[in-house]
Amino acid sequence: SSSLADGQELSSLDERLIEYWGSVTTAMDTLYMCSTSGESWRIAARPLWEISRVVYGLFLIYIAFFLFVVVNTLTSIIIEATITHAAKERHEIIQDELKKKARYVNSFKELYAKLDEDGSGDVSMSELCKHLHDADMLAFMESLEIDASDIEHFFSAISHDGELSVDVETFVV
Repeated sequence: SSSLADGQELSSLDERLIEYWGSVTTAMDTLYMCSTSGESWRIAARPLWEISRVVYGLFLIYIAFFLFVVVNTLTSIIIEATITHAAKERHEIIQDELKKKARYVNSFKELYAKLDEDGSGDVSMSELCKHLHDADMLAFMESLEIDASDIEHFFSAISHDGELSVDVETFVV
């Protein structure tokens, strides 16, 4: 036991009350330590239990509030950040695919201009067949994983078995 200046002895309860709750600063430190697991809240709350069940109950409400509200807030912030990141990533993937499509369309338009020997803006079945085995045409088809026979069948379908010439927009779209 400690003694006071006037010679009185402090009880164990008084010593614990002063240690954990002796001043506003000490009480704030105790609350902080209990909230962040720097101190066992049960040990700090024991003297409160002994002096007043109401004060002990208020302390438990504080701990519950801190744990549920603050932890849930932190969890929601983390989840929101994850969702935002996923949405941004999905947007980037879509943008990359659109850019890739635009590159393919531009490449195809360049190739289509080479196929259009007469400069009419349309390609006939005979013009397609002449260039079907050119290096540029084969490389382009390979980049799209398309077989030459697939191009012939597709072109045949949109040109009504080669009776019509096909413009670039019809072929691309």
